Amino acid sequence: MGDALDYVQVSMSSELIPAENCTCNAGFTGPGITTECTACAVGTYKPVHGSDPCSSCEAGTYLDVTGGSVCLSCPANTGSLLGSDAITDCICNVGYEGTDGAACS
Repeated sequence: MGDALDYVQVSMSSELIPAENCTCNAGFTGPGITTECTACAVGTYKPVHGSDPCSSCEAGTYLDVTGGSVCLSCPANTGSLLGSDAITDCICNVGYEGTDGAACS
């Protein structure tokens, strides 16, 4: 076994794994080896473990917190632009009325 700095503890277990096998959790990006992982910004997400970059939330969704692994759907009869970062970005579709961020009818 190497130095204590070469290994990390896995969750609540006493198991140690080599640091080079570490990856970033879903919602975080970066190499995850010897540097910290960075939380995905609002309006972006990452659904899997690994070093993949964060992706913008699709149109019709939003994410208003950092470190997200899934974007939230806009309310009924509303839509939003790519990378929306607040529920108020969800506005009524053509032909519907209501308040931004709420279901429209």
